[in-house]
Amino acid sequence: AMGTGSANAAAVVSRNNASYPSPDPRFIRTPITDRLTERLRRVRDRESELPAAAYFVLDTLKHEFGGPKGMRANAAKALSVDRAVLDAVGRLSSRADPDLGRKGGGDKTPLTGRETTWLCAAMIRLIRRAGEYVGCGPLSVITLADLPPMS
Repeated sequence: AMGTGSANAAAVVSRNNASYPSPDPRFIRTPITDRLTERLRRVRDRESELPAAAYFVLDTLKHEFGGPKGMRANAAKALSVDRAVLDAVGRLSSRADPDLGRKGGGDKTPLTGRETTWLCAAMIRLIRRAGEYVGCGPLSVITLADLPPMS
């Protein structure tokens, strides 16, 4: 007995909202936030790997807000971000994950699902903070507790 067959399926998802939320007035778009948001878009569109984009965000913030020497500690202080958050972004984005990593040597432990979720959430929060830095007065400190758990 021999059989053949084929199947086709198509789906269209549509969403109509009566209105959309107003933009947060505390967030001000700048060339920096636009550049960082573009990196996030590339990750979401699978044009770039998350660790490389997260490191780009970290490095940009370090250079833009860390003073003449691009110091991570100075950027953390200027942006009201706990240094542990920036250190975790640096550590995770530098891991030599065999599939996603931006580096080929060193610790070849793959990033876990929670770590990739955390790294993406941290990236989004740091980009947002860069826009808040321009748009409002005193900022509350972003800590590890403000982000999803890593483990």
